Amino acid sequence: MAATVISMPGVHCAHYARGRCLREERSNPGLDESLRCTVLAGWVEALDSFVNQADRFGLDEDTAVAIWQRRLEDLLRRGPQCPNFVCGPYCDWPGAPCAPGDEDADAAGADDQTQVAFACAHSLNELCLLSLPRCAGVCAHFRPAPPADATGRRDCSGQR
Repeated sequence: MAATVISMPGVHCAHYARGRCLREERSNPGLDESLRCTVLAGWVEALDSFVNQADRFGLDEDTAVAIWQRRLEDLLRRGPQCPNFVCGPYCDWPGAPCAPGDEDADAAGADDQTQVAFACAHSLNELCLLSLPRCAGVCAHFRPAPPADATGRRDCSGQR
């Protein structure tokens, strides 16, 4: 009888995030633009475009802030323009599909206003976890995760 070898789960690896592997992104942060959340990237592009327009028209800061505030409210009112959007733990969009709680909910960044407004369950900072490869389990790149703090939370930011 042939034995079947299965991988140990990678949940205790420093590269592990909600079933996905962050190793490539952490090796070359920002290199692969396709890993970025398309909604957040669109918002950044809209802001950049607006700043360029405001500069060209010579708008004063108060006027520019007021106009951008209205545009941002419109973006938020439209809701997330992504077919994979699922409300995460800090989501406040009425009618959006909601995800059950997960072990990395603290990584969603409740203190960050953009993340509170957006709060997709598939978002980790500016990354879309669905664009990352699935964790296949303990592999040659396994690195032990940092210890949890007194609240049981781990630093999932990749900052060391």
